[in-house]
Amino acid sequence: MAHQTSIESLPKDLCCAEILTRLDPESLYNCKRVSKSWYEIIKNRSFTQLYSEKRPKVTAFFFQSSDMYPEKLQFVSVYPNQESISDPPSCLGFLDSPAILQNSCNGLLLWLVGNSRIIVSNPLASRCLPIYWTFDFLGIFAYGVGFDPLVSDHFKFVVFVEETKGCFKVKAFASEELSWNDGRETQVVVNRASPYSCARGVYLNGVLYWELRDNSLLAYDVGNEVECVIRLPPVRKKTRNVEFREPGCLGVWKDKLCYCRVVGTVVHVWQTKQMPLARSGNWGIRHKINLCGVMRMYPEMKFRGSQALAFLNDCREILLSIKHGVIEFRFGDNSVRNMYKARRYISRKNVDADDYIQPSMFFPFVQSLALFNL
Repeated sequence: MAHQTSIESLPKDLCCAEILTRLDPESLYNCKRVSKSWYEIIKNRSFTQLYSEKRPKVTAFFFQSSDMYPEKLQFVSVYPNQESISDPPSCLGFLDSPAILQNSCNGLLLWLVGNSRIIVSNPLASRCLPIYWTFDFLGIFAYGVGFDPLVSDHFKFVVFVEETKGCFKVKAFASEELSWNDGRETQVVVNRASPYSCARGVYLNGVLYWELRDNSLLAYDVGNEVECVIRLPPVRKKTRNVEFREPGCLGVWKDKLCYCRVVGTVVHVWQTKQMPLARSGNWGIRHKINLCGVMRMYPEMKFRGSQALAFLNDCREILLSIKHGVIEFRFGDNSVRNMYKARRYISRKNVDADDYIQPSMFFPFVQSLALFNL
């Protein structure tokens, strides 16, 4: 880790900060209500940094458990002390239509209600914030949430919209001001292929990424309001390029942007410099692993439709979908550390549906960071 926060960097009167860093998120959330002094400790930026360094980057995940009802979710913990969240949309009980989970970002959840209603919620605090459209547009190209409690207690909701025919704008809603900015015109998405999912913006080190269907990434630096399109490494099988129905997996290791794809039974991981944003990423191969060896060791595991879902532990591990479950795979010794049951209900009307967890129905969650946006 580039920077380690010490307890000495906290104000001198925060004598119980070290004890508080050992608490699980649920207990720490309750401690904020004990006294004003404890509240000030937990809201201190240095404490936030120290606490986040001691917690895993991904502590759990949600997945859509039914092919017929996308609003039905299952919660799976990947961290031993993670509190279960059995009903994440409970704070949305006032709605008269189902809320469909679209994305997650550092403990916040992004929901779509109906065709256009957007809500951001914090399941740890059972609170939500509706985002109202205050402008007209023809269509949405991409949208996502940027939230990092190490930088700010507030989030931004970024959207690329087609305002008029052929004219695209990028606009942002700030939760601190509860308002939209004026936005500005952008040319980078004109005549571009659409994203695999317009809602699947991945927020990494201040940058939102959407994978487009033409083997590229739309990248938007939220703080500097700069965007560009980055070419992805070509994925080939024998003599032809491989076409995909789902996005790959993105992560950050130090100052490197990592990208993972599973082709057949082979896991490919590439890396390139993340900042500054460059249109032509100089991608280098980091890992190329055939899972046949894993299958010989674990014959019950089926990788025919396997997908890369989320990096763990600074890209040293990855979550991969297998038939009726998800495995935690570690690079280096190519071992399976854990296996989690994650079975989807497939209705008789849809017997051909894939029972592997796909990236579009998978949502990583970081409960420890959610408590800093309450």
